[in-house]
Amino acid sequence: MRFFLPLLFAFHFLQAEIIEVSAAWNPGLCNAKCVQLLQNQFAKNPAIQEMQFNGSQGVAVFKWKPGAPYSFAPINTAMRMVGPRMIWLRAKVSGKIMGTAPRFVLVSTGDNTRFSLVSPAQPTANQMTNQYNIDSRLISPEMATQLAEIQHANKIVTISGPFFQPERSPPNQLIVQEIK
Repeated sequence: MRFFLPLLFAFHFLQAEIIEVSAAWNPGLCNAKCVQLLQNQFAKNPAIQEMQFNGSQGVAVFKWKPGAPYSFAPINTAMRMVGPRMIWLRAKVSGKIMGTAPRFVLVSTGDNTRFSLVSPAQPTANQMTNQYNIDSRLISPEMATQLAEIQHANKIVTISGPFFQPERSPPNQLIVQEIK
């Protein structure tokens, strides 16, 4: 039994829950010195395991430490300390689906960070769609069926997409672009 217990814990921590977070800014407004300052600020975030910066494209990709919960605040603080405005923020997260249509959440494996799942804006014919209104982003019936099946099967799923207004409350609203 003692042999299997460490093996069980090792398996648990090898699972990646918040796999990757990426952020973008206007590269024309952030020169090489600015990118270096961003790297220094992000290096202070204890949740980040590894960073890759592409200053010419204005994109940073962060590998998240296993077990480290996601929070928008340190990312926002790092960007604001240096100056460039964030254009978008994306994540790739593994976890379990919970909830009922049209309100589903993804609970990340290991750290239990909750991500409210929303759809891309759903335009309707002959009607203006407000892309900043959460009611325009309710989970579609087709996606609700898919998420309910995943939940019923108790599967671990990986969902990736951009955050919907990451500074907003409730936090962690993830737009579902890809389900694996």
